[in-house]
Amino acid sequence: MSQKRIDSKKLVARIFGESIQAGIKETETVTQVLASRQAKRFKSFNFSGLRNLISIGFKHEFGGIDIGSSSVKFVLLGHDGGRLSIKDVQVEKLVKLSSVERSEEKEKELQNALMKIASHVKSKTKVGIALNDPSLFAESIVVQRTQKQLREMVQKELLEKHLIDPATNFFDYVSTNAPDPLNNTQGLFVVAAPRELVYRQFGIAQSAGFRVLSVEINALATLCALKRVVRWNQDEKVLFLDIGFRYTNLGILIGGRLVFNRIIPIGGERFTRAVERQLKCDFESAEQLKIKYGLQKDKSPEGDQVSKALEEEVELLLTEVERSFQFAFKMESGSEATRFRNIYLFGGSSHLALLKEYLEKRWDSPVRSADLWQDFFNERSIDGDFLKEVNDLMTVALGVALRVTEF
Repeated sequence: MSQKRIDSKKLVARIFGESIQAGIKETETVTQVLASRQAKRFKSFNFSGLRNLISIGFKHEFGGIDIGSSSVKFVLLGHDGGRLSIKDVQVEKLVKLSSVERSEEKEKELQNALMKIASHVKSKTKVGIALNDPSLFAESIVVQRTQKQLREMVQKELLEKHLIDPATNFFDYVSTNAPDPLNNTQGLFVVAAPRELVYRQFGIAQSAGFRVLSVEINALATLCALKRVVRWNQDEKVLFLDIGFRYTNLGILIGGRLVFNRIIPIGGERFTRAVERQLKCDFESAEQLKIKYGLQKDKSPEGDQVSKALEEEVELLLTEVERSFQFAFKMESGSEATRFRNIYLFGGSSHLALLKEYLEKRWDSPVRSADLWQDFFNERSIDGDFLKEVNDLMTVALGVALRVTEF
C-alpha cells in the first residue's frame, strides 16, 4: 500500500471547520442543522457523539482504532438490517521504543502497524480513532446562560479559568443536567484535545489507508462499550480502570454519566521497572517475573521480592485513584465517602495476579469483567479463544467503532 502524503490540517479543517458552527441557533444541535443540508455528506469529530456530523444511513463496515503505548487494537463491525456483527479483531504489538528515540521513528512504527491492520480489510475502511494522552482535558464545568451561544460561554469559561487555550485545542461539550432557572446556569461536561495531537493521529491513520470519520477519548469510548453489554441503575456509582502499558485511564460513572476522568502516568511499564530494579535483571526478565508472580506471596525469595516491588507500585497507583474519586464525589455530592456498586478492570496490566482480589478487599466492592462480545453476532466465526484472550484489551477500540455505527 502506497504511503500517500496526507495534509492532516486540511483534512481536520473540513471536519472541525468553523463554517459548521456558523449560523446555528442555540436551541439547535449541529446534527439537526446538518440534517437539513442534504447536498453534502459530512464527516464527524465527536467526543461521545457530541455534535456528531455523520450523515444517517451508513451501512457495511466500520472500525475503531485504539493506539496504545505497546500495541494498536482494531475492531471492525458490520451493520446490516439493524444487526451488528464482528467482522475482524486485530492486535498489532509495537516495539517498546525508548523515550530518547525520535518521534518520527515512533510515528513510522505506528504507521507500519496500522498498515498491517489495513491490509486485512477493505481499502479506505471508515474508522474512528481514540486519543489517550495526559494533555487531554475532560472536566465538568458550570457556565452562565446568556444571549450568547453556549459554545461562546464555554470558550469564555475555559479561558478565564485557564483550563485550556481554545486557540490550540479542539473542544466539545454535552449538557449534564437541565438548565438551572434560578441561577441561570448550565452544567456541562467538556472535553478538549490539542490540535497538534489530533492532526498527528489523523495523519497517521489516513496515511495507512483508513478513512477517519471521528475522534473519541478513551474514557468515553469505554463508557460506550460498557453501556452496550452492562446495565446499571441511574444512581449507581461505577469505577473503571484501564491499566495500560504506560497510563491508567480512570473513569467514574454515576448512572450513564461520566462525571470524572483522569489519566494517571502509572501502568505496566512502571510495574516491570520496579521488578527490574528490585531483582537487578533486564526488562524482559522482569516482565516474565511480573507475570509469573504478580501480587501473590510466594515461599521463594524471588517471588517475595517481586510481589514486594509490585505492591509498592500498585499502592502508588491506588492512592492516586482514591484521591481522584474522593475529589469527584465531593464535587458531585459534597461528601468524599462512597462505595462503588461495581468496579471494572481493563487493559493488559489488569491481569496482574491477585490484583482483582487486592482491589475488592481494599474498596469493599466487587471487581467484574465485562464480556464485550456477548451482544454481537460473530459472522466470520472469529476464534472464540482469541476473543476471550483479548477481551480486556479491546474496550476502547470497540467503543470507538460503536460510536461510528450508532449514526
